[in-house]
Amino acid sequence: MFRNSDMLRNFLSFIVQEALKDDGMVLKQYNIAIHAFGRNQDFDAISDPIVRIQASRLRRNLELYYKDEGGDDMVRISLPIGSYIPEFSYAQKTTTHVLSKTQESIRITNSLAVFPIKNLSANQEKQYIVEGFNEELLMELSRYKDLQVIRVKDEINDLTKNSLARFSLEGSIRFGENTIKISFGVSDNYDNQLLWSYQEKFNIDNCDLIQVQEDVATSVAQQMNNNEL
Repeated sequence: MFRNSDMLRNFLSFIVQEALKDDGMVLKQYNIAIHAFGRNQDFDAISDPIVRIQASRLRRNLELYYKDEGGDDMVRISLPIGSYIPEFSYAQKTTTHVLSKTQESIRITNSLAVFPIKNLSANQEKQYIVEGFNEELLMELSRYKDLQVIRVKDEINDLTKNSLARFSLEGSIRFGENTIKISFGVSDNYDNQLLWSYQEKFNIDNCDLIQVQEDVATSVAQQMNNNEL
């Protein structure tokens, strides 16, 4: 609904971000025209009605969006007539019912969302090791044809996580002076229960990191297979 309109996307993004700030701008035509539409400082709302016109389009597009592709969104954004301050509300019960059906279909599906492994140490120079573990794990999990593996690249909220896959795999790595501690956990997104966890500690000086990456990925994948996810 908004893919082909940079102007509407900029408009919506600007007013939402400013409304959510504690010290956000006053959402008047002048500020919107300058910061969302790139107008000059001498903008005159009387001779240039761009904000009023785009506000009308935005209200219409938001209404159409929630009737179609955004029908499952839990949080809804609206722009009241006569105002440029967006309002936020939760979906009505009809939408919640649609979501429950979606979650029910996910509940019986062997789908797994794999999140980026977190580096819990201040030493970011070893981030390449963390990324190596992540790649090995994804490659090993992809061998199981009955498991739908979904690679997640960024942090997402719990609501999105619950609608993305039946299970979630999250892990972390912590570097010591000569050690590396690896932890993984798998949760059932349907009831938010931790199903199982994995933890190992290695001496960096006395191990082949590539082999450790392969062994850990194999162990985690096999453990998931044994639990019949």
